[in-house]
Amino acid sequence: MAQPRLPSDAAALTRRLLKRVAGMSFEEQRALLEMLETRTDVEKRELPRRSSALVVTYTDACRRYEDLARDISAGGLFIETRERFVVGDQIGIAFRLPDVSTPIRLSGKIVHTSPTGIGVQFDWKIPPE
Repeated sequence: MAQPRLPSDAAALTRRLLKRVAGMSFEEQRALLEMLETRTDVEKRELPRRSSALVVTYTDACRRYEDLARDISAGGLFIETRERFVVGDQIGIAFRLPDVSTPIRLSGKIVHTSPTGIGVQFDWKIPPE
């Protein structure tokens, strides 16, 4: 099946995008916005990220959580969670790297949220090995 032809002018492209977005549910719109904003954030990243499956324990002012971090860099990580947080919240984080017995304990700030998790920027960068 052939792809529909894309508009050649900005006004037609904008109308078509708006029509598509207007037909989405609120959750689909949020997911699309998150994907677009995350894509922009990827282009701005100064530190390379690595895929991971680290068990992360983290705390906010009220309670303790335990979830998986699916990607990590020396400057931050993404924690998969269904819990709701606010951008700007400070959290404490602890995790173990493979083959390292001592847990790494850091603090960080939530820099973005999505239906699938939170992006956390460490208060300081982990020194490279």
